[in-house]
Amino acid sequence: GVQWADVLVHLREVQWLTVVAALACCGLSYASLAYHEVLAVEEAAGLGGCTRRRAFATALVAYPIGHAVGVGALSGGAVRLRWYTAAGLSLAEVGQVVVLCTIPYAVGLGVLFSVSLLWRGEIAAALLHVPAGWATGLALAVLLFPVGFVTATLRVPGPWVAPRGE
Repeated sequence: GVQWADVLVHLREVQWLTVVAALACCGLSYASLAYHEVLAVEEAAGLGGCTRRRAFATALVAYPIGHAVGVGALSGGAVRLRWYTAAGLSLAEVGQVVVLCTIPYAVGLGVLFSVSLLWRGEIAAALLHVPAGWATGLALAVLLFPVGFVTATLRVPGPWVAPRGE
């Protein structure tokens, strides 16, 4: 029931300042993701043969592809694999970068999920046909992961080192 003409009418009603603000927020978001990627590469590989500029550029390609295609760890990970192995990083180092870039996303989703259940758990409980207390319990259980992640991050000093088999 959506007509193209109606979409165009609504798009013309959007103020230019709103578009500029949205573009600025989007740019800032991708810049912060790219900076996080630089930190992940430094953590996983000490940059290896990769420059900060290359890590930043890789993120600016990998994240949009991951968001557009879906399954960001896989689709964006494929971009990272190609670009970082060309820069001299090993497969294990690229894997560490992918994990370090994916975990904060999962933690953020867990926090948003939990907060939404704590705030409006009765709606979710009604949709799922379960008691409201279950939604609260689920929210608290899911919150254990981000709390544990942040706690572990703050308690483990020094760089992360992958365990080596002996």
